Amino acid sequence: MPIHPGELSLNALQLAPSPPTPLPEGEGSVVRKAACQPLSERSIGAKAMAADVIISADSHVFEPIDLWEKRIDKRFRERGPRYIRDYQGKPGTWFVCEGATPRSVAGIGAVGIPKEELAKFAGSHYQDLRPGGYDPVERLKDQDIDGVSAEVLYPTYAMGLYAVEDIELQEAAFEAYNDWMVELCSHAPERLAGLALISIRDVDHAVRNLQRLSKRGLRGAMISAVPPTGTEYSEPRYQPLWSAIEEIGLPISIHTLTSSRKPGYRFDRTTHGAAGYPETPMEVMLTLGEILTSPLLDRHPRLRLVLAEADIGWLPWMLTRLDRGHERYARQNGIHTELTPREYFRRNFSAAFIKDREGVFARDFIGVDNLMWSSDYPHTDSTWPRSRESIAHDLEGVNDADRRKMTCTNAARLYGFELAAAG
Repeated sequence: MPIHPGELSLNALQLAPSPPTPLPEGEGSVVRKAACQPLSERSIGAKAMAADVIISADSHVFEPIDLWEKRIDKRFRERGPRYIRDYQGKPGTWFVCEGATPRSVAGIGAVGIPKEELAKFAGSHYQDLRPGGYDPVERLKDQDIDGVSAEVLYPTYAMGLYAVEDIELQEAAFEAYNDWMVELCSHAPERLAGLALISIRDVDHAVRNLQRLSKRGLRGAMISAVPPTGTEYSEPRYQPLWSAIEEIGLPISIHTLTSSRKPGYRFDRTTHGAAGYPETPMEVMLTLGEILTSPLLDRHPRLRLVLAEADIGWLPWMLTRLDRGHERYARQNGIHTELTPREYFRRNFSAAFIKDREGVFARDFIGVDNLMWSSDYPHTDSTWPRSRESIAHDLEGVNDADRRKMTCTNAARLYGFELAAAG
């Protein structure tokens, strides 16, 4: 049966009374001149001044229990996203939407729970999730515990909505989410950078949404990891989208588990989670290869694209193989590009990682300016509440300059976080 907000005792969101002031227009102004105060002792605590600021480039929210019930166009309320207890007799709370694969809230929301106790969390309900996932006051408390100064915020259950083929339903669901995200980030814009969800099934509408949302304080946007079946991102149909993104100056994220195609990985089957776990970055890898070996980045050299939660240890192999294949076959197939795939990656891409010691070792090959650490809070994979211990382990032996780039300044530059001077 559907869950209603009155059934749960949730903390009310402590939100600012009105959305942030619209950002100034002009090339690059939306992201580079974000309307927020510098990270300072007041906002992040004395132990996290500029020389020690840590930014998570890929954190998540738990979409509130009543988000779509309250916000989505009433025409879509019965078919749209909602939480249901014991869906089809399966224990726990499930996130469901017409056209999307149902998902247990427990499967990905076990932040901070020791691995020995994860089995007990299976079949849990929404009220068992950590409140910091949906309440900004509790979120900031959790980040203070973890020593994390600021975060870039991605969805959790709404990632599955990219598979919804009904354009109107998908756009209505995304619009409700985006409105909520604007309000959430207005609580602490110096610490929280939200990303908009963008449907690409109607390119003209996607362009209009990007233009509108960029002026509401969101610092980037997500598109699906893989475009709808039968299309590629380098095709002419998507050129207006890339042109708009480039003009607005928003970084665009390609996150795992956001395919516009029906999922087929074993990761989506509860009994095979471990077997399918290595497969989750594959759609991101395929899209990366398609973009890097096409002329798309010649036409749009100022695009900033982000690979999220796909790790980075595979990138040296991938970039080397793409360079080799491009050299051998591109001209043979009539494809002419100005740069090699690896050169495009260094110029146009960033990649976020959680725990990837092997990838950190290869930072000079990949490009240390392209890498960003993330905590993945409040997901099961998260390093919370021991993120600094995790960083110390994975970045052991890394010089201070490289460490600071990967844990702070690369993300600050990309998403417009202002850093206070140390002293």
